[in-house]
Amino acid sequence: MSTQLSKARFIFVVGGARSGKSRYAQNLAKTLAEQRLGRVLFIATAEVTDEEMAARIAYHRRERPQEWDTIEVPIEAADAILARKGQYDVILLDCITLFLSNLLLSMQEQPRDQIEIRIRQEVERLCAAARASEADVLFVSNEVGLSLHPLTALGRLFQDIAGRANQIIAAAADEVVLMFCGIPLKIKSQEGSD
Repeated sequence: MSTQLSKARFIFVVGGARSGKSRYAQNLAKTLAEQRLGRVLFIATAEVTDEEMAARIAYHRRERPQEWDTIEVPIEAADAILARKGQYDVILLDCITLFLSNLLLSMQEQPRDQIEIRIRQEVERLCAAARASEADVLFVSNEVGLSLHPLTALGRLFQDIAGRANQIIAAAADEVVLMFCGIPLKIKSQEGSD
């Protein structure tokens, strides 16, 4: 790994559907990697569940630089980050929302309070892994609180979990960027950052 120009940063990019958050995060990851002459690891949390999702995944694969390493990790993202400590200069995880959905669906038969506790623990573990990494780490997530109120109990549980998870990640991150209509709005900055 190359000598870093500054302290590694934990950056959280959040926004609504089609707000430009993934493109922004990819461009930022590319810039950070170029500054450090380093390697990028892309952690994908999406799983193929139907033809439409397969097409989305294929599109996103084509959009990423070919020189980036990509791993697909639906649930064990914290372990993936920790296992690669020191191997990459930039790690981009896209996206937290699918990570949370995968966790929720894997335990949806459990009582709600147990689900919420376990997911909170996993999100905190993921943030700790990002902080322990020697790389600049970027997480991408959807802001679900501005959308319609879900009609189903499972949908409402997901919206609650995602909102709380975003709060935990935003508190742990050095920087938070909110995307609106393709425009980044920095809503939290690391003191003394460039």
